[in-house]
This record gives sequence, C-alpha cells and structure tokens, in this order.
Amino acid sequence: MNSFYLPWRTFLALAGWGMVLGLLFDLYKAARYYRRPSRRETHLGDLFFCLFALAGTFALLMVSNYGEVRGYVFLALTLGAWIYGFSAATVLRPYIYGSVRLARGTVLAASRALGLLLRVFLPLRRPLRRRPKDGP
Repeated sequence: MNSFYLPWRTFLALAGWGMVLGLLFDLYKAARYYRRPSRRETHLGDLFFCLFALAGTFALLMVSNYGEVRGYVFLALTLGAWIYGFSAATVLRPYIYGSVRLARGTVLAASRALGLLLRVFLPLRRPLRRRPKDGP
C-alpha cells in the first residue's frame, strides 16, 4: 500500500470515530441527565463508556492501520471530537435530549401498561391453576 495513503486514511477514519464518540457521549450525557443515577452508577457508566471507546478505537486501528499507534492517532481523535463539539453538537443537542426524553416516556408508558396487565391477570392465574380434587 502507498505509504502516503495509509496515514491519511487512518487520520480521517479516526477523526470520524472522534465525531461518533462525541455524539455517543452526548447521548450518554442525556440519558444520565434524565435517569439521575447514583454516584457509583455514574462511575461505572463512565468506565464502561471509556472501555467501549477504547475497544472501538483499537478495532479501528487494527482495521485501518494494522494496529500501529502513532502521534497523529491522538491528534485525529481529538480533532474529530473538537469538530463535533463546536459544529454539530450545538445543532444536535436539543434533538438528542428530546429523543432521550421520548424514549424514556415510551419505556415508562410500556412499563405502566405491562404492570396494569400483570395486576389484572396475575390474580386470575391462581384459580385457573387449581386442580380439582377428583381429577388428575
């Protein structure tokens, strides 16, 4: 492969991955805002997000650059996150928070409907499961 082409391909791929990580972090922040987790859950969520970002970066490096870590890798990730933060984040953030609020409302409505169904049908389960004394 051309020695000029490979670093640029890796740089652009990692800059794109930095933008994706910025978007995913905004989604994570919005979910954390509406869920209000405890301090321990916040630390665990941050740890899992960092592990996910690390695994994704490692996989992308393996595919695009044969696993070589160079100085421009960190520059590309930082540049991608910076580009997302100063361009797309200001436009997308209200939509992200709105979609998380909609998803939260949908999950709450579905859980309430399921709870109502269970409260109605679980008491009926006991009389239906009784076996007659004369039968099998």
